Amino acid sequence: IVKVGENKERPVQFRLIIAAKPSLRKMVEDGTFLPDLFFRIYELDLLIPNLNERKEDIKPLILHFLKKHSSERELSFAQGAYFELKKYDWPGNVRELEMVIKKSIINSKDEKVMAKDLCLESVEQPSVDMSFYTMKTLEEKQLKEKTKLVLRALTLCDNNKKHAADMLDMKRTTLIDFLTKNNLSNINGNEAKELLSSI
Repeated sequence: IVKVGENKERPVQFRLIIAAKPSLRKMVEDGTFLPDLFFRIYELDLLIPNLNERKEDIKPLILHFLKKHSSERELSFAQGAYFELKKYDWPGNVRELEMVIKKSIINSKDEKVMAKDLCLESVEQPSVDMSFYTMKTLEEKQLKEKTKLVLRALTLCDNNKKHAADMLDMKRTTLIDFLTKNNLSNINGNEAKELLSSI
């Protein structure tokens, strides 16, 4: 490399890894990526199948995300929960799995995450004729589910908003805005627990 303001080359060692969808090669063929740049960086293709084609990776990924997001709680997954996760098709791939694990941690009340704690459409909800829903109905349902997640996080974190925001993977200010907007800004830990049980 040549640093800004210098004319002397400096040797560096690094490995460039690029994740792209669609593939860069396809983008070159379509004329949306510069061929010159492609051949400067191209060395080896690593094709990683979707998660539904490598179900054996689900368990180690669960353990990884469990360790990453469970904070100080000692949690494990019940066999029934593992079974449901392996049965699921994972249209959202590994990112969807991580989000499911994060929500399951919040939903779990004991040391084990059970199948009922999972947030999987195919596990929790039968197919529904969406024509019966209005946009207002859907928004109300989404608000209710989000409120339940927030209250659960506050309960698990002893009403510590910073820790709850970290658990929910959101900014503390965003959490406070949500609580204020929904008249929950002054709620304490016991009130959060009572309200959660009533929803």
